[in-house]
Amino acid sequence: MIEILLAAFVPCALAGFLAVAARDVDLRRATLFWFIPLTLLWFSPCWLTGSSPAAFDYLAQDLYPWKALVQNGFRAGNALLSDPPLQFIPWREVARISILHGEMPYLNPFAGAGSILWANPQAAVLFPLTLLGLPFSSFAWPLFSATAKVLCGLMASYLFLRSESLSQHAAIFGAISYGFCAFTIAFLLFPHTNVTVLLPLLLWGIVQSRRSWRGAAAFAVILFVMLIGGHPESVVHIALLAIPFAVARAWGDRAALRRIFAGGLVGCALAGPALIPFAATLRTGERLERIERQRDLAAPPHLTVANLAGFIAPALLSDRRSPDAEENFNEVATQYVGVIAFILAIVAIVREARRLRFWWVSFLCLLPLAFRSPLLDSIPLVNLVMNGRIRVILGFIVAVLAAQGFDAVIRKRVWRLALPLLAFADLALLLVAYNTPVAPEFYYAATPGLRFLASQPGPLRFCGVGGVLLPNTGAMWRLEDVGVHDPVAFEQYLQLLERGGYDRRFYFNLFHRIPPRPLLDLLDVRYVVAPPGYRSSALPLVYRGSDVSIYFNRDASAIHATSSLTFAKRRIGTNHLSIAVKSVSAGEMWISQAGLPGWSLLKDGRHWPLTASPLLRWRVPPGPSTFELSYLPPGLSAGCWLFALAGAALLLMLVRPSSQSE
Repeated sequence: MIEILLAAFVPCALAGFLAVAARDVDLRRATLFWFIPLTLLWFSPCWLTGSSPAAFDYLAQDLYPWKALVQNGFRAGNALLSDPPLQFIPWREVARISILHGEMPYLNPFAGAGSILWANPQAAVLFPLTLLGLPFSSFAWPLFSATAKVLCGLMASYLFLRSESLSQHAAIFGAISYGFCAFTIAFLLFPHTNVTVLLPLLLWGIVQSRRSWRGAAAFAVILFVMLIGGHPESVVHIALLAIPFAVARAWGDRAALRRIFAGGLVGCALAGPALIPFAATLRTGERLERIERQRDLAAPPHLTVANLAGFIAPALLSDRRSPDAEENFNEVATQYVGVIAFILAIVAIVREARRLRFWWVSFLCLLPLAFRSPLLDSIPLVNLVMNGRIRVILGFIVAVLAAQGFDAVIRKRVWRLALPLLAFADLALLLVAYNTPVAPEFYYAATPGLRFLASQPGPLRFCGVGGVLLPNTGAMWRLEDVGVHDPVAFEQYLQLLERGGYDRRFYFNLFHRIPPRPLLDLLDVRYVVAPPGYRSSALPLVYRGSDVSIYFNRDASAIHATSSLTFAKRRIGTNHLSIAVKSVSAGEMWISQAGLPGWSLLKDGRHWPLTASPLLRWRVPPGPSTFELSYLPPGLSAGCWLFALAGAALLLMLVRPSSQSE
């Protein structure tokens, strides 16, 4: 309970401190009297009950072993939010384990025989909320992250709107409309909002870049934080507004254009340690392969009257709770920023169409991109991006126009105070229960089967069958899974699993039956975990309960060779492995570790070639040898050099004077 209270109130205290430190009286008042109280009110169902906003109850709805803990017919609060407990929170937990143990979070040893972590952007290992949230458990961290992101969206929107010469109450109204909008709340625990809540701050940075090099430095830092936020696709969507905005604001001012360009270049270079390794994984990962197989994953919603109605009546659209809807709420309704905001936006356009031309023209240009069209479907690469999420940009534009309309027509003080509260109430009625409070007992709960596995000695690698312990969830119990559910999963390794019966036709990859013994032996799978009623004679049964059935493979081995050898293995860490070998004759050996690009091998201190393979494989000469394996994300060294150079450039920008004659 105390940890949950801290998770809610620490971001509020930090926001209050920043507002006071900024020495802006209006920002301080807006933060202390509006943003912090409304944010605490929004999340009060969590911090008053010691609950988490993450959908841990989804595990009990559909997945064994946790399904055995509830009665048949149990429904999670919001099944659309399955990705956080199945992906983002386990990845965050693995990064936390690595960092707290003094190791760089390069790899995830608990999925895919060692899968990518650092170069997986959605793990966001470098993002400030990941690092600042290290003291919190993975049960409390979602509330910490959610609270911080909402406050960031509110304060960032306020700063930008004030820089547009809007009144304090108009800026508060616009900030509430965007800070609590449908996209922010629906994707609150997803990496998307690490990026999108910073959109107004990025535009504020562009405005500051017009004035000084220090403003350009601020712009660079904001862009850097966005780029390490964990969702490059959202950065691309934001660029569709930010680049035209920068050009429009600096048109005819060469000095301003230079500063904006320099800030953008430095921001991208600062993110080099994250961007370059990610770019290097694109050609080896399954992201593009999966979307090629399942085009509907990237398809935006249809351009229909019903879906357009999402701007004013999202409650009438597809189910907000069930992922079985053809077009679920997250994918059709998240442009909503409130009915009042939409009306005021229309008023602003009618009254001041010429002055606000950039905003409504941008809206009209981006609107078709957010919906399905034959033209976009035919453009390579563009048709592989989930362009429907451009709706967040549409919602932001509506909020900006609404703030302009607020100042244009709302004169009486009572209404200037009441309308922000009405905007909050409008959004709360639709969305305050979207991230439903979940009690601690649903947090990857202990079951007899999990206790049995956790009690077994040594590192334990398992294989789930029939959707039991879906990939990534085993990490919460420190169990190594050969399965993987990850957009940057190693395609060669997945093809190896596919040959053993791994079904990749659906959103979740899974084995429908126990894989062939040779594959289990090759991957060092000691236990196979299946549904409670599963029957098989392929392996001896060692546990059966109401939660799972567990089979044991006594022939599993972590090291394999084509010649007789003896060995002693010593794992120095997730990223390092030492193997002392004595071989009778020359041959080849391989280990049950995915052969990701980035692994290197030393033999007795000298470089030794690794053979490209789904698993790590190399030649072994006769006699004794000591092999040292180490992993470094490809491109990380180059990214770090870029970061260092960009850091120096950032310092120069901070000390360089700006003159009007520049």
